[in-house]
Amino acid sequence: ALLVGGDPGIGKSTLLLQVSAAISNIQNNAHSIFISGEEAIDQVRMRANRLGLSDTSVQLATATNIRDIITTLEDLDNVHVVVADSIQTLYLDNLDSAPGTVAQVRASAQELIRLAKRDGFTLFLVGHVTKEGMIAGPSEITVVADKKTEIKSVITSLIGQAEHDINSQSIIISKDLSVLKEIKNLIKINIKN
Repeated sequence: ALLVGGDPGIGKSTLLLQVSAAISNIQNNAHSIFISGEEAIDQVRMRANRLGLSDTSVQLATATNIRDIITTLEDLDNVHVVVADSIQTLYLDNLDSAPGTVAQVRASAQELIRLAKRDGFTLFLVGHVTKEGMIAGPSEITVVADKKTEIKSVITSLIGQAEHDINSQSIIISKDLSVLKEIKNLIKINIKN
C-alpha cells in the first residue's frame, strides 16, 4: 500500500486519477478503480475530462463503508490498482467512532491493505495532513515527498514504521535530491537520540 499525503487541494486526487488512467491504458483487461469518499462521481468524471482522461477504463465509485468497498472489490476479477480517496472518510460500521478518528483510519487502512495483499493489487491511500502536521494513514507506508512536504512529518512516519519490528520497511520517494539528503541526515540524528 502506498500512502499519498499532503495538504488539501495540493493535487493528490488529480495525480492518482492520472496514475490510475495510465495503468489502465497499459494493462489490457486490468481494472483500475478510483473510490472517492469526498467527491461525487460527476466531480471526479469532470476532472478526468479536464485532464483528457475520459477515454480511459478507470472505474469510478463513491463509497465510505469499508465493508461495501471490500464486497465490491471481491466481486471483480483482475484488479490492478485501487485508489481510496481519502482514508479519513472511510469507516468500519462495527467500530464505535466517527470516520477520520485514529481508530477508524487505522482499521479501515488495515482492512484494505489485507485485501490488497491477498488479491495482489496495488493500493493507493490518500491521507490529508492533520492539525498536528502529521499525514493521516497507516504506518505501513511509502512516503512521497517534495519541497513543500513537512520534513518532520516524513521523519516521524518513517521512523514510526521502522519501530514496528526489525523487518519493517520504510520507503521515501522524491524527485528532489536535497529533500532526500535532508531526510537522511535528520533520521540519523533522530536515531542517535
